[in-house]
This record gives sequence, C-alpha cells and structure tokens, in this order.
Amino acid sequence: MSRVLFNENATAPGTPSSGKLLIYAKTDSELYKLDDAGTEVKLTTSAFSTATGLTAGTTQTQAGGLDLAAQINEVSTVANSGDTVVLPTAVAGDTCIVVNNGANDMKIFPASGDNLGAGADTVMTINLAAGDMATFFAYDATNWAGTVEIRVT
Repeated sequence: MSRVLFNENATAPGTPSSGKLLIYAKTDSELYKLDDAGTEVKLTTSAFSTATGLTAGTTQTQAGGLDLAAQINEVSTVANSGDTVVLPTAVAGDTCIVVNNGANDMKIFPASGDNLGAGADTVMTINLAAGDMATFFAYDATNWAGTVEIRVT
C-alpha cells in the first residue's frame, strides 16, 4: 500500500520557481496548491463547518467585531444596530455564509488586509438587516464577492 503523508503548515510556503507548483497541507486539515504566481487555491472541500448562536461584537469596528471561523455562521444576538462580525481571511475558493437572526441590523467587515469590493480593510462594509443572509465567495487570497439574500415571510 502506498500513501502520501503531509506535514501541516500554519501558512503557505514560499512561492515556487517559474513552471513549478506546490501541493501542501495547512493546519485546517485541508490541501492547497500554490502556483508560481503566488496564487493559493484550496483543493479539498469537507462538509460545511457551522457555528450557531453567535453574538456580534458591540464595538462596531473591524478590530472589535466577532471573528467568524465557520463556513456557515448564524448570528442570533445583535444587541445594537451596527454591531459587527468579521469574515475569515480570504483563501481562493472559500465560501462564508452569514445569517442574521438577531434583532438589529449588523455590519460585516473583511478580515484585516482583505477587500469587500472598495479596497482593503474598512473602506467597505456590508450592512445586513435582521432576518437576512449574505453569502461571500473568496475569488483570490484577498478579495471577497458576495450576495445578500432578503428573507421573505
């Protein structure tokens, strides 16, 4: 029986030389490839991770927002209009879903250094109304694109 054993890395290794490609594991137990342009792409897809009963950060800033870690995130407590959550660091191919089941509208920030469409960091936030859901797709290692879905009752 043959097998390939990967050591898990906390971060991507250095960019390979021209015409080369690296395949490696990271500490999230997923496989990635890194091309000679420095583009990282997740190769594996496991079942969606979920987090429920989350509470949005009350500082209403990117630095004080609740850091989202799952692929599907249900925020049940939004104490004040404008309380915040922060998307995970973008990795090409990742998806992050945010459901606002709280009583108030909340803001969604990108991770520090990432972009939601108007430049890095806090330049652009998404306002998500109570009862609505947003789906974000990382199309590279910095940028998220997304849609907001309005819940009809």
